[in-house]
Amino acid sequence: MDNRTVIENASMSNLSCNSSRCYQGITLNQTQLVYQFLQVYILPVIVFSGLIGNTLSACAFLVKELRRISSTVYVIAVLSADSGVLVSLSFVWLEGLGFRLNHEEGMCQFQVYWSYICTFLSIWFVVCITVENYITICHPTRITSMCTVRRAVITTVSLLAFALSFYSVFIVTTTVNVHNIGVRSVKMCETGTKYTQLLVLFVNADTTITFIVPLVLILFMLIAISLSVIKSVQLKKKRSMNQRHSNNNRAKSIPQVRVAKMLYILSLTFVILSIPSHILRTYISFGPSSDTMQVSETVALVHAVLQFVYYTNFSIKFLLFAFCSKNFRKSLATALGCRHFSYSPVSNTESTRL
Repeated sequence: MDNRTVIENASMSNLSCNSSRCYQGITLNQTQLVYQFLQVYILPVIVFSGLIGNTLSACAFLVKELRRISSTVYVIAVLSADSGVLVSLSFVWLEGLGFRLNHEEGMCQFQVYWSYICTFLSIWFVVCITVENYITICHPTRITSMCTVRRAVITTVSLLAFALSFYSVFIVTTTVNVHNIGVRSVKMCETGTKYTQLLVLFVNADTTITFIVPLVLILFMLIAISLSVIKSVQLKKKRSMNQRHSNNNRAKSIPQVRVAKMLYILSLTFVILSIPSHILRTYISFGPSSDTMQVSETVALVHAVLQFVYYTNFSIKFLLFAFCSKNFRKSLATALGCRHFSYSPVSNTESTRL
């Protein structure tokens, strides 16, 4: 449960007592047991490894040589948004341990609001990164005019302002209700009954602006980037037909291929990890149960499992950077004080990207 949809809240509020397994005095069925395992044991791995990795990544990108690169603004922004999501998920983990802080009045509303904002920003900062990659690869003559630090800062602030205003509705529509579960009274952070139709409207809008539109844009640009790189490699090979033994090295040394690889893989990973969860979420939002937002136990379980796959989006970027970029590893070593490494930045004449 990440407080982003009513489904997650419903999956834990509809606890039954027809099973032989219990948690905190409440009987859990098999679906809820699987969710409980993911929440208590898998989620902290995602959260704390992600927070450490994002912090190290930010340190690497804040070295002096990288601050002048426009993509650094978006990378730092996406790492911050990812960390915000992970902090929100840490409260979900604490809930699994019995500390239900996110179901207290005030914290409930803030958690929902914070979660929506950080998730929206994380996704759209990935879009911004992909746009810069697209310009660098497919329209290199526009790099100096479009890929600037000033433009990146303006875009980042604009997205933040939009998110803060658009998702403020969830502060009003979210409330804490008390449910009698078994012999206990349990507080649940959920949508007020009088705001159900309004919630459906905003959840559908959120699905559109945080999944459908970004995914279409990213897929289009990734395809265009791939075709451009393939064309560049083919042209390079044609020019080097008399030097066959150096073809592979030459292809690898093409500035477009070398510069864009790391952030291209970041965008591609986002698509792979996001599609399953968001396709199911789109079905829930626009499918037969869209009016009530109530789903079957099986759908709720599949949704929960896919959500945990999606959560890895917010914690995996450090590994992607470390495996895909030698310059990132060098700048990280510099940031950590390992002086025997030296940073060798990509020439600004080739790109404004790492």
